[in-house]
Amino acid sequence: VEIPLNELMLDPANPRFHKQKQNLEDIVITNKDNQDFCLEQITDAHGGFEDLRTKMMQFGFVSHENIYVRPLRGTDPVRYVVLEGNRRTACANHISEDYIGLGIGVDGKPEIWTKSFDTITCHVYEGDREDIAWIIQGFRHNGGVKDWDPLRQAKFFVMRMEADDLTETQLADSMGIGSGDVKGR
Repeated sequence: VEIPLNELMLDPANPRFHKQKQNLEDIVITNKDNQDFCLEQITDAHGGFEDLRTKMMQFGFVSHENIYVRPLRGTDPVRYVVLEGNRRTACANHISEDYIGLGIGVDGKPEIWTKSFDTITCHVYEGDREDIAWIIQGFRHNGGVKDWDPLRQAKFFVMRMEADDLTETQLADSMGIGSGDVKGR
């Protein structure tokens, strides 16, 4: 489902946070204090989202990885809490508010780049399991996406460098990896 970015709320009970706020009523998840708490946890638990910001500033919001949400009861208009993808959602909000909203660093960006932050493609969970975020994140982060073998990685890196006329360093920056990871493969 396509959901406007401003209707996606970060999850104060995110299993990946060092600290969590459990058993919050849905309506209070939207409170600024709870959303600020989530941003603080993303910074503490994950070192922030600078790597994502670099990618998103170059390519926009690319929904190649699923964002999972559930509707928040009692919100009008309906808002959603992010079950998986809190860091990506936080980064997209940051770019939308602090760059696009203020017109900073967006000169020359195509309209499709700007629009990529308007709505986000999400999978909507409509069940009633309280532990659904744990289940989804467990599948995703424990044995989830399989790494490519070194030959396929090298082929991909060369293809990207040639197609986009990038140096090793530029490719590494665009992917949020160290340039040694590109050279060594």
